[in-house]
Amino acid sequence: MKPFKLSLILPFLLPIILILLPLPIQKSISEFCTPSFILHRRHSEPIPEEQLQETVSWSEEQEALKALSLAEMESFCKDKHILFAPVVMRSETSWNSFLWIYPQEEELALMQINCPVVSGRALIGIIDYKGKKNCRVRLITDPDLHVAVRAVRGDNSYSNQIESIQALIEAKPDLLEKPEHGKALDKLLTLLKTKTAGEKPLHLAKGEISGLTQNSEGHPLLRGEGFQYDFGDLHGASSDLRSSKTALILPHDLLVTSGLDGIFPEGLAVGEVDTVFPLMEGATSYQILIRPALDPRSSPKWVAVLPKNCMQEENEPQQEDFYSQIIQEEGIQ
Repeated sequence: MKPFKLSLILPFLLPIILILLPLPIQKSISEFCTPSFILHRRHSEPIPEEQLQETVSWSEEQEALKALSLAEMESFCKDKHILFAPVVMRSETSWNSFLWIYPQEEELALMQINCPVVSGRALIGIIDYKGKKNCRVRLITDPDLHVAVRAVRGDNSYSNQIESIQALIEAKPDLLEKPEHGKALDKLLTLLKTKTAGEKPLHLAKGEISGLTQNSEGHPLLRGEGFQYDFGDLHGASSDLRSSKTALILPHDLLVTSGLDGIFPEGLAVGEVDTVFPLMEGATSYQILIRPALDPRSSPKWVAVLPKNCMQEENEPQQEDFYSQIIQEEGIQ
């Protein structure tokens, strides 16, 4: 008779054992075994009020943060009334989907569902639940939240690319054959930076972000899809993906909210284009990967909330103007 080998049946017993364990133990095991920044959980229950701190004290550092954020957000708010709240909880089991904030009572009264939440000018998400003392923020890294964005080239994007080249040469001077080559290149890059500083940014392809992925090195990246410029807007006329003289989207282009989703005001920073996938035959839009403006693996201590009455109102086109534009572009008589 052959000796009994536990290793042969252990793979079949483990799933059964895990199922039979109490739910809290299952949850602890799952949290321990899974990296937090690639987890997604669609639902997060409201936090019991007794788990939250009752008072929030403002330190000098927090006041300085508030003053900085007010200056950065001035262009988005006509009455400059921005609400602030500390982040009190961000569960590892829903790290990419939610965080919880605990605003002061008078500011909580002004917060509403779908109010944008930012850190500086970088978009974090929207309020999707409001309790008696706390609010839940659904993050832009959650796959269920789709944010309308567009590529912007010029101004800061040119400066960022030039500074990246300068940093590379400074870190690896041996890439150049002679030291004087480095000095000449630095002068040329500085000149280019000066000449492009006053250029009007180009507003190009429009699309949306939906969810989070990661590259081969484990860095988190946002997914982008549907990027095209089939319909003109206040920033320019429509442009074809293949025949356009200007590339509609390139690596290092800035991505900002376009305002087309009716939730987020135009111009909030989302990230920078990391990868543009080749346009497949018959495809009508580009797919891209984006380096987020804020690293999803870290969590802000304080956030700013833009109330509904704070955001600038856009002049929406009349319905007949929209139809006229389509008829004109399609050549319909």
